[in-house]
Amino acid sequence: NVSLFENKFRGSVPLPKNLAPEWSVVIRSDSVEVGGSKVDVFICRPAVSARDGLDELTASFLSTVDPSQVQEGQVLSCVIDGKDHSLEEGKDFWVSASKKAAALKSVSWM
Repeated sequence: NVSLFENKFRGSVPLPKNLAPEWSVVIRSDSVEVGGSKVDVFICRPAVSARDGLDELTASFLSTVDPSQVQEGQVLSCVIDGKDHSLEEGKDFWVSASKKAAALKSVSWM
């Protein structure tokens, strides 16, 4: 039912919390019971998701990027401590955690 969620939530799908970027901001959370098991649900503000291993300062720059302003394959440039950085969407970062999870096959059902 991934396509149902993608259609309803403009491309977003439920993911394990550990796949959310460090800078994700929880808008709302709740605990529900599904099939007799407790499930914690977090709704987070849209945020870009950096590739694993990206240095802290560059990841900090990405935490300020509005994902709605990024196009597929777009290259973002910045200068941090006098060093030029070029970051490519789909390689160095993704417009969402679900796009990153699908690209890296982080969950089996995507």
